[in-house]
Amino acid sequence: MTGADTLGISKITNPTSPHNGKIPIPPIMDTQLDQVVIQTILTPLRKRVVDKFEKLITPVKREAWWEVYLSAFVMLNHIERLARHSANHARTHTLPVRPLSLVYSIASPIILPHPPWHCPR
Repeated sequence: MTGADTLGISKITNPTSPHNGKIPIPPIMDTQLDQVVIQTILTPLRKRVVDKFEKLITPVKREAWWEVYLSAFVMLNHIERLARHSANHARTHTLPVRPLSLVYSIASPIILPHPPWHCPR
């Protein structure tokens, strides 16, 4: 944040922090902005992506294995990057950090509702 009004948030004074000397966005404002993006863009987009992924893996087609593998890898890799970003943000605001395994256990069933690696022989 810049300007005279910092909404009561002070500069970060931790010399080991990459944000030292900066004023972070208040957590409630960050949450509100996140919710706007999630509700208006990401939720409809997630539904479209999951629906397309479902059509790709149901019924199981051996010839689609590479698309299924690559799609699952990209989506799970993105979840990992988002989890890392969320953990860093939580540390910035001294909030509790969820373990990555918990994030995977929540997000993976959404992306992989059916095991695509069970291809008929």
